[in-house]
Amino acid sequence: MGALYLAVSGDRGLERLMVIKTVLPHLADAEYVARFRDEAKVVVKLSHGNLIPVFDAGLVHGELFLAMDFVEGRDLRAVWNRCAKKQVAFPIDIAVFIVKELCRGLGYAHSFPDLNLVHRDISPPNVLVSYTGEVKLTDFGLASSTLKLEKTAPGIIYGKVAYMSPEQARGEKLDGRSDMYAAGIVLWELLTGRQLFPPGKDQPQDLLSRAKNPEVMRPSKRAPRVPIDLDEICLRALGSAREDRYETCDDMRMALQSWLAQNAPTTDGTRMATFLQELFSEDILRERVERAELISRVRTRALTMPPTDELRQWVEKSTAHGSPRPSESFDSNESTDLTEAPVRKANSIGRRSTDRGDDGVDRRLVNDRRYVVGTASRASSPAVGAGQTALAVDQDSELETELIGMEVDGRYRVMELIGEGGMGKVYLAEHIEIGKRVALKVLHQSYSRMPDLVERFRREARAASKIGHPNIVDVTDSGTTNDGSVYFVMEYLEGVELGSVIEREGAIDVARGLRILGQICRALAAAHREGIIHRDLKPENIFLITRDGTADVVKVLDFGIAKTTEAEAARERRLTSPGMAMGTPEYMAPEQAAGRPADARTDVYALGAIMYELVTGVPPYSGANFMEILTKKATVDPPPPLSIRPELAPQVGNLVMAAMARDPADRPQTMEALEYELNKCLGGRGIAVAQILGMTTDAIVVERLNPGLSVRNLDDGIVTPRTSTASLIGRFGTYSG
Repeated sequence: MGALYLAVSGDRGLERLMVIKTVLPHLADAEYVARFRDEAKVVVKLSHGNLIPVFDAGLVHGELFLAMDFVEGRDLRAVWNRCAKKQVAFPIDIAVFIVKELCRGLGYAHSFPDLNLVHRDISPPNVLVSYTGEVKLTDFGLASSTLKLEKTAPGIIYGKVAYMSPEQARGEKLDGRSDMYAAGIVLWELLTGRQLFPPGKDQPQDLLSRAKNPEVMRPSKRAPRVPIDLDEICLRALGSAREDRYETCDDMRMALQSWLAQNAPTTDGTRMATFLQELFSEDILRERVERAELISRVRTRALTMPPTDELRQWVEKSTAHGSPRPSESFDSNESTDLTEAPVRKANSIGRRSTDRGDDGVDRRLVNDRRYVVGTASRASSPAVGAGQTALAVDQDSELETELIGMEVDGRYRVMELIGEGGMGKVYLAEHIEIGKRVALKVLHQSYSRMPDLVERFRREARAASKIGHPNIVDVTDSGTTNDGSVYFVMEYLEGVELGSVIEREGAIDVARGLRILGQICRALAAAHREGIIHRDLKPENIFLITRDGTADVVKVLDFGIAKTTEAEAARERRLTSPGMAMGTPEYMAPEQAAGRPADARTDVYALGAIMYELVTGVPPYSGANFMEILTKKATVDPPPPLSIRPELAPQVGNLVMAAMARDPADRPQTMEALEYELNKCLGGRGIAVAQILGMTTDAIVVERLNPGLSVRNLDDGIVTPRTSTASLIGRFGTYSG
């Protein structure tokens, strides 16, 4: 989604540490940019001792940023983990103090009725405790834009169901009491040293059902050290119905304050600071020395930059006049208006000729098609004109052309930028010796310093190379650029993403769609035989080319978050933690969204979701944010395809629903089984059997080879005895015999 940077402002000796939170341009569509702008105007106005202050926000070279105060300390999850590592029980009075201060910040934010601010994501990672005894809540005011971004970023994380209120799990309108409920869970867990709703092997519908109808044990029953009167405070905050909880977070704060006054009157920030300094004694001094060295290097570098450098000018301006006022970033008349941000549609790797549709509209400035179902086509919108398109290209060109014209490893000459995805950019390049055109995929510089992402990037190259299937993009080389960015070389493709086809045409011809899906099945079956699960199948990762006069030849792209079962078993390169799901929510299987292990049936579900969109023109699920989509996905089936496209053959609609079954056991168990059912829909049972046996189903060829045999005879069962066919299909695990 972006990066966090430690930054410094102010003159020498008066330096002020801050944190710069950025959002990479290719991860923010126009809808996100507009929402970010509106919410940033709100968040910079919030000022409270228990909220992380955001004092600036804006756009630099197409990159959105927030400037926040630096807090020297740890988040609550890190404190919890350190206590566990040192086998130290979390002190009860400090637990009460932390949640009391958390409620103080929540009460302030909830006190603006016209803003209707609800955090929606209260959990230990979002609660910071400083070494000086302060409690700070992060990301208040940016909830909806954060959720929007999490739908499209590479590596989507679902793991907050454990802190979700019942009304949030039901998709109801939220108020401050939903945040209170999450704060109650934090209190319960700090008191008991256990998770209230620990992750397990539950299916996502079970997790949501548990969130909707929680059964909460008294803290003292789990941990006898907990005083009975704290039981009452905790259980009231955790009432299933909002009406059973405290009316406001301020009321809960007063209850906790009263308990402290009676039982631990000396507990305050100083007491917490002492506890944290003992807990992290070996880290604090080292971190302070490292920061001092960083500040010295950054200041020296900034002041020795050429006078024309924009960063030097910004530093000088900030030193002379102080930091820009928040309003200057959004309300000035300069060309940094966020509505004109040069953004790209996420995961557009492989889109070759242009980012524009047939009418010339730049798709980089168009919202993701998946989130505006039912609205008028944006391609025809007069709001995006040629002037805006030119501006976006000009603003982005400085960042995008850094490799153009250069040689990489003395072997490849970079010619132009042709695409950009969640992890990197793709350039058209030419092999210097043999003149062959190739696609050069380069990991984003901001990611190249992250070992896990570098490993994931390299794993994509290894996965695609290992499979070696004609329907999977071929990877031929890899290396490192002069600036240290990792790259690999792929075959150069000219064609169109399946997502662009759906965006342009809506529901496509069923026979055409089934033929495309069959090729995807064969590609993924080959991957599965190598122990590789894709885990991020979606229309944007399916590329259609024309080869040897044949149109709609499939190339499957982007194995960047694929799971290798061999590595999973060895646990040597596990890049996804338990409870974390990676993929794209609209096409993600329910068990994957819940962080459960992925297998071949995970890809079957994703392909079923693609099939749904191919035959109906709309995605199976839509929602305002990822949690709404997750809730629907785990609890209800999508509308039957026939309800959207009545002329659709029933067997096609039934196959779509079977592939998207919420229980993996109810889906076709392998890609071979799914391909068999697709071929049955396309040409009948005989055609499907012939395809499995590797026999031609071209009617002219069949007639020429054996005048007495026709394709109709195949469907009548002449090719092979019915018993053999049944045995063969059973081996592939088809669900319908």
